[in-house]
Formats: sequence, structure tokens, C-alpha cells
Amino acid sequence: MPNSLTHYLFAKENALDPGEHLDATYVGAQGPDPFFFYGTLCPLFRPHHHDVSAFGGVTQHRDLVLPYEAMMRYAYKSPDKELLFAYIDGLFLHYVVDCACHPFIFYRTGFTDRPEDSVAIHRHYNFSHMSLEVIIDYILANRKGEFQRIDKVLHLSAKDLHKISKMWYAMNVEVQHLPNVHPNSYYWALKDFRFTEKHGWDKSGRKKALAKVIFGKESLGYGMIFPQNLDAFKGIDFLNESHTPWRMPAGEVRTESFEDLLEIAKRRYRELHAVLLQAKAGEDVRAALNVIVGGLNHEGIIPDSPKLYWKLIWPKEYLVDYPGCSSL
Repeated sequence: MPNSLTHYLFAKENALDPGEHLDATYVGAQGPDPFFFYGTLCPLFRPHHHDVSAFGGVTQHRDLVLPYEAMMRYAYKSPDKELLFAYIDGLFLHYVVDCACHPFIFYRTGFTDRPEDSVAIHRHYNFSHMSLEVIIDYILANRKGEFQRIDKVLHLSAKDLHKISKMWYAMNVEVQHLPNVHPNSYYWALKDFRFTEKHGWDKSGRKKALAKVIFGKESLGYGMIFPQNLDAFKGIDFLNESHTPWRMPAGEVRTESFEDLLEIAKRRYRELHAVLLQAKAGEDVRAALNVIVGGLNHEGIIPDSPKLYWKLIWPKEYLVDYPGCSSL
């Protein structure tokens, strides 16, 4: 991620050449994230849900050139070319925000890339990561007058969604080769994503409190629900508007605010959109994609490069480092 409203707002403000399939672009702007929700609520009705859910993570952690270039070739040959390219444009909108902003979020929330880390440590830092993304959503959406249920900005007809889902399947057959991904995997993943967000919307705060009791204080169910306010975090500069130095995972010092990072994302998106138009015209764009992407995955790093530095943004009463885990 960042979280869903941040991606939606970025797409709404920056999508170039929006046409009749803008709804597909907005769904595409959620990137591969909907796969994470496949089977979240009803795993018994989603066979092999762990395999399908993992598909989102694989797409995020690897170089995007091969899978997204394969999608553009598929879209070019499809009778639904306009729909599919509009969706892929959304994927690029998602990628540039992830790539620009993830290193900043990693520094503020920690990460779990060590094979010796326990399940509890993974859950701890995943919860930290998710919490910051949800809070950034809350801040940005409220500032822009767009705070709303996430499922309401993800409208797309079942017919169009099936066509997009088949494109994901075809890409997996050609490029990623993950088991148990079928032509309707993305279709059902997005359905589960919408359902989860719809029923996680909490006007009173009671759902969040109940989720903490039922699922646990570092659970997905508790963390993904928006807070009622940020009173518990007074004085915390979540968007780094003070331009306090922070580090890339490997150590490079940066000072950008979150809004600065979105400006970087905007510039990269314009370059990727130009390549998308070339692919739409039937041109071979793999080399051009490689130049723009520069090997960076959705995490904003070269795949498998080291992650060494973080410093949690949280007050100690909310979240503290596991002993021996923090690098600073």
C-alpha cells in the first residue's frame, strides 16, 4: 500500500486522459492490494486462499516490468482494449505512489525481512505499517473533503471486473506462475475487499473497539478500521511537514514530506503514462519501462536489497519495538 483513499485521491487528481472507463482506472489504482483480501472473511468459500492472497505480495516485491508489460500486450490484443488499458493506467498510478512513499513508511513503522523473525514480530510491524497508512488516509481524505467508505470509490460492473480478472490470470500464466490462481481470482478478491471495507466502516468507534477485543490489538481487523480522531497522537508529524530527516531502508538520508513524495510520484506517473500510450499503439515498450522503473519494486527498493534502518513514529503507549529489533 499506502492505503486505499490515498491511492484513490492520487488517481482522481492526476489521471491523464480520463475517458469512459475512469471507474476501471480507480480500481486499478488499488494495484495488486485487493488480492490481500481474498478469503479474508470467508476462507471456506475461497479454496487455496493463501496462494491467491500471496499473489499480491509477489507482484509488489518483484520488478513490475515483466508482469505489467505482459498485461499491456494482452490488452493490446483484446477486444476490450480501452477498458484494460484504463485499468493498467490505474496500476501505474498505484505503483508510483507505492514506490515513492513506501521507504518513508518503512522508516516510520519498521519492517520484517529477516528469516529469523517470529510470527509475532511480523504481526507487530505489519500492524505498525498498516496503522500509519490508515492514519495518512484519514488525514489526507479529511483535508480534501473526501473521507468516505472505501468501497464507494471502487464501483465497477461485474462484466468489466471479470475481463480484468482474466488479464491477471493470463499474466500469471505467462510470467509469475503462482499456483491456484484462476481466471476469477481477482474478481473475487475485489469483491472480498469491497465487502471488508463496507463492513469495517465505523461511524461510532464501537466496531474498532469490538475488533480489538475479538481479533486482537495487532490484528488486521482492528488496524484497518479508521480511528474516530487522532487525539492519542497529538504532536506527531505523520506527514513530515517539518521535513525532519529520515532514512531509506539502506541508509540514505532524505527530508521530503509525504506531499513531496506524492509530487515525485506524479512525475514518474507522467512518464509511465506516455509509455502506456506507446504500448496501446502496439509498440514494444519493455526497454522504456526498464529505464523509468530502474529496477524499483512497489516498495521503492531493488528487490532483495537490504533493509536496515527505521525509527518508530509511535508513542510508547501505542507501539514499541520488540527487544533487539530496532536499528536506531
